[in-house]
Amino acid sequence: VIVGLAATPSCFLWDKVASNLGHVKALILAYVVQTFSLVLPIMTEGAALNILGAVLFGITFVGIVSLTLTLVGLHFKDNPAKAMARMTLSFGVAQIVAPAMAGAIAHATGSYHWALVVTALVMLSGVGLLVLLMREENRTTTGQQKPSGI
Repeated sequence: VIVGLAATPSCFLWDKVASNLGHVKALILAYVVQTFSLVLPIMTEGAALNILGAVLFGITFVGIVSLTLTLVGLHFKDNPAKAMARMTLSFGVAQIVAPAMAGAIAHATGSYHWALVVTALVMLSGVGLLVLLMREENRTTTGQQKPSGI
């Protein structure tokens, strides 16, 4: 319930953040916040921080999808539907594989903590890829702004 309630305004919130920071920086921020939400249950068993983790996860997970689809639309202007279809297929596969992997990890260790650690590491690798995308965008933009004689 907490995750769902927190998710309700998330698209509007992240759209506002993206209009202020840019889409890639907003997506990086959303990934970092979501990663923090995943690590909170590892750090504590207290209700307050776990509720905070649920709120942060709720605020980010729908926003990440929205920001990602917007970013795809901006980068694949000729045929965004094809890129979005590929992403949706990949997401579907991940929705099948990830819970099975988390269950196997939990079964082997007796806890979901390591599954959350793996998930946080995947999120951080996504942050790294987004940083590379941001650098590439900056390099391309800077290169296009140079006068033709230089």
